[in-house]
Amino acid sequence: MEVVNLRCRFGGVDALKDVSFSIPPETITTIIGPNGAGKSTLLGCISGEYVPKKGRIFLDGREITGLKSWKVSDLGVARTFQLPRAIFHLSAFDNVYLPIFASSKGFGSRRAAAELAREILSRCGLENKAEVLAKELSTAEIRKMELARALGLRPKLLLLDEPLGGLSPTEVDESLKLISELCKEGLTIVAVEHVVRAALEVADSVIFLSNGVLVGEGEPRELLSREDIVELYLGGRFVRRGQL
Repeated sequence: MEVVNLRCRFGGVDALKDVSFSIPPETITTIIGPNGAGKSTLLGCISGEYVPKKGRIFLDGREITGLKSWKVSDLGVARTFQLPRAIFHLSAFDNVYLPIFASSKGFGSRRAAAELAREILSRCGLENKAEVLAKELSTAEIRKMELARALGLRPKLLLLDEPLGGLSPTEVDESLKLISELCKEGLTIVAVEHVVRAALEVADSVIFLSNGVLVGEGEPRELLSREDIVELYLGGRFVRRGQL
């Protein structure tokens, strides 16, 4: 994927300001930065939720700038959201099964779609929660269900918006392991995350945004050792203490 001079504006405010970067296939890229940096907006522009004011977005050399979200999904992009968009009165199984069955990618039959839904739920550790209503799932289980729903669309580019939010250390470990495995199996993954461990342990590269501007990108430990990045992200006191 390639993003070129992307600008996104809401009212009179630029949420993204001429952001450019490229992401190689079958890698994990973590997007970090302070609150309000434009991280979720960036995912929204890539996935078709928002139409950028300026710039271009390419997927496998094909321009997808400004396409409707369903068309972007058909081309192989799936995403999760910072605030879950589950259908809470339906079961975990139905939340995963219905998008699969409704997809234009041709799953053949209800049975095939159901089999795929159960396979993915199992892969995400929800085999025993398939018939539980979404509103009765824990935070970690909701995150897993959202991931399963995205994987059900069989994407080649997976966008994750704070997939580790609200998880315990053990649950973070489990999620990072699964994300790493998915990448090794051929997925390209872009994840917005506040958990720095995600960048240090599994990411191939990190993109740092602040106030809509791309401040830096590169290898995780190298980028996160820069004093200007630490100060923007955590504050000057961490620079003075040499902490990250």
